[in-house]
Amino acid sequence: MSDAESESAGAAEHAHAAEDVERWATPRRAWAALQPAHSRDALRRTARREARMSRGREHFVWQARVLPIGIPVAVGVGAALLRRERRRPRRALSAAVGAALLTVAASWIGATLEWELFERAYRREHGRDL
Repeated sequence: MSDAESESAGAAEHAHAAEDVERWATPRRAWAALQPAHSRDALRRTARREARMSRGREHFVWQARVLPIGIPVAVGVGAALLRRERRRPRRALSAAVGAALLTVAASWIGATLEWELFERAYRREHGRDL
């Protein structure tokens, strides 16, 4: 085997190895997008999951959980306390505001925990375990 033949064999092996690296270096997420969906529901579920991840934690916590769920529940709790305690309006108002704030805080904590669980499952599913 001459030097020219060994160089060409080495170059071909290097090109083949580089091709393998490029093929396997593609993120798993891109492969998931190329797989056919089993049904329309599965396709929608995947799209919702990807959209949720692309929007991020802050959007999910505030726009999807605290504002549409936590605030109305807090207003309801505050109104129930105001209605119950009519004899002492100042005390009732402070109790209602305090209960409303605690309800919003609880919904924020719950939404943050839900996001963390979702993100952990997403990363585990896509091979990016933290």
